[in-house]
Amino acid sequence: MLRSITALAFAIWLCCATACAQTDGYSLLAITSPRPGEDLSAAKEVKIAWESLLGDGVEYSITYSRDGKTFDREIASKLVDYEYTWKPDELTLAGWVKVKAFRDGYLMAESVVAVSFVPSTAILISKADQKVLHFSGGKLKGVFTCSTALPGYDLKPGSYKVYLRQRKHWSKKWEVWMPHSLFFHQGYALHATTVIRRLGRPASHGCIRLHPRDAEKLYGEVTVGTRVIVLPGSRGCAYLESFFTPAKPAEKQALTAKTN
Repeated sequence: MLRSITALAFAIWLCCATACAQTDGYSLLAITSPRPGEDLSAAKEVKIAWESLLGDGVEYSITYSRDGKTFDREIASKLVDYEYTWKPDELTLAGWVKVKAFRDGYLMAESVVAVSFVPSTAILISKADQKVLHFSGGKLKGVFTCSTALPGYDLKPGSYKVYLRQRKHWSKKWEVWMPHSLFFHQGYALHATTVIRRLGRPASHGCIRLHPRDAEKLYGEVTVGTRVIVLPGSRGCAYLESFFTPAKPAEKQALTAKTN
């Protein structure tokens, strides 16, 4: 009985504290680093820091989400300090970081910030979705349907760079024209194809095939040195399209209070 009364009293206090925080215009917990919209494309390590008005006896956890809804990737837990250095892997591209505060098992508050590691100018290739995403000026400028390689010719996932542009390239090996070619690794290139009916499924001997109008558009906007990111075969790109469109979840500092 006493335990139930204590839990109820704590819940009432927590709700009152939350209401006061919202009324007075401050948060019990707020992420201060990284900042919303901060360019993290060159970062190998990310300092996640926050301010807290919750006092002593609080533990913090950090999680990551690609869609802003399901935070299923744990970065760190049971932290007592107000900062943590995160080392994301090379294929962590964009999503949301959430910091939660707990006292005695109760969620006291949480704060969320959007993060992006996508270079301001880049080409991203999704084999899972058979799509090419073009980023320019920090914005998603184009999404194109493509054909990636057939089994046995596939390119390893990773980060590459455009090293050669050729308006009309002749492939001696395959005896075919490759208009508007953007070479990014050995003989691999993004280029136009006349086999339009196969776009949307693997069909090439390694290159990334595009519709002629898309290849011409991309060729006219991409320069030598542009990053080309090839995602693993199981990794789709729908979450990136959502992240970089006006319909993405708002970047916010969110405060919630819950009890078990």
